[in-house]
Amino acid sequence: MTSFLRATAGFALLVTAAVPACAQTLDRRVSGAPDGNVTFQFASRADVCGDGRTYIRADDMWMGSFNDGVRSMECQRGPIRVLLVRDGRDVLRINTYAGPVAEEPGATNLGAVPASEAAAWLLGIAGRIDGRPGREAIMPAALADSALVTRELLAIARNVDRSRELRRSALSWVVRRRGERGELSAEEVSRTLVTIARDENEVRTVRDQALSSLSRLESSSSLDALVAMTTGTTEAWLARRAVEMMANSGDPRAHDHLRSAAESANLNEEARVAAINGLAGSYATSRDAEYLRSLYTRVGSDRLRDAIMSGIATIGGKASRDWIVGIARDNNAPIQQRKRAISLSERLGLSAADLGSLYDAIEDGEVRATLIAQLSANGTRVATDKLVSIAKTDPLVSNRRRAIQALGKFDDPRVKEALKELVGK
Repeated sequence: MTSFLRATAGFALLVTAAVPACAQTLDRRVSGAPDGNVTFQFASRADVCGDGRTYIRADDMWMGSFNDGVRSMECQRGPIRVLLVRDGRDVLRINTYAGPVAEEPGATNLGAVPASEAAAWLLGIAGRIDGRPGREAIMPAALADSALVTRELLAIARNVDRSRELRRSALSWVVRRRGERGELSAEEVSRTLVTIARDENEVRTVRDQALSSLSRLESSSSLDALVAMTTGTTEAWLARRAVEMMANSGDPRAHDHLRSAAESANLNEEARVAAINGLAGSYATSRDAEYLRSLYTRVGSDRLRDAIMSGIATIGGKASRDWIVGIARDNNAPIQQRKRAISLSERLGLSAADLGSLYDAIEDGEVRATLIAQLSANGTRVATDKLVSIAKTDPLVSNRRRAIQALGKFDDPRVKEALKELVGK
């Protein structure tokens, strides 16, 4: 017997005393079933539906095999059905389905069992068995109707003897089951997640999952905890990830904290860049763009200025576009920043005509070289005409050469004629 099968054989060999009392009946029935696969079903939570075979939806989360066509179809309410895939009595995996109950040929069908009993039994498996079967036992337990699971999930998450993937799965599901009547409150869950995230002796991937779960709690206490971790730690990665999680949370209250982080000299540059990126993310507002434009002159590194320009270009809008073009035009601005501004032209929506006008308004050869690259990437007829003009008339030989090299990429008879004329000269 392989080591994997010896580990999973615990399903059949664990003594009844090790199984939660409320799940002992199910444990005896599974243990007493003939060799081979075993299936049973139990009531699901109100937010769970599926097609009985390929996919499950729980609240806003889809699991299994699905596509846009499936998403548009009716997702049917129904019980959770668990299939224990066994080799003899050794469990190799646990498959979970929801919705209409399908037949499972060749499997011993234990029928309907109480949801709380099924959840307790499955969490008992997750707490004792490592590897795939233990990890796969968590989801059906979390989807069981009226089952109280957050305490046990947190216990699994904090058990350093369990595998990191099992613990991360437990942390992910505990957030979805927070606030259950009779279980841990959101504040209690938040405190536990903070403890895990701050534990320097803990595995980093588990700590990172605790941070992610914390951001999804969507409570003032969890937001305060993330803010505290941006300054109350000596670990640069933790401060950066706390900022990123604030940005990803979508909590509008987080934006004031992100602004403070973006300009905090006490934070490392990685965290400040993360704050800037967060302000320019999916939940950005025109107020965020205005703030970033005002921040630009108050930061002291090229990396922060680059992040600000990139963020403003991502947010977009006429004010942002005019501001970035203004940097490109500014003869007093550092060359690298002017070139960076031009490199954002496509994101800003600048046309070939805009690029051509900008070229004519700028005298610096290096900045013009960057504009040549943008005109080449634009590829329109207006852009090629401008490149031909540059190749013929630009006072810098190097930029004329750049324009000729860019034109060589175009399969256009007009361009070829122009190149022949230039070669002739």
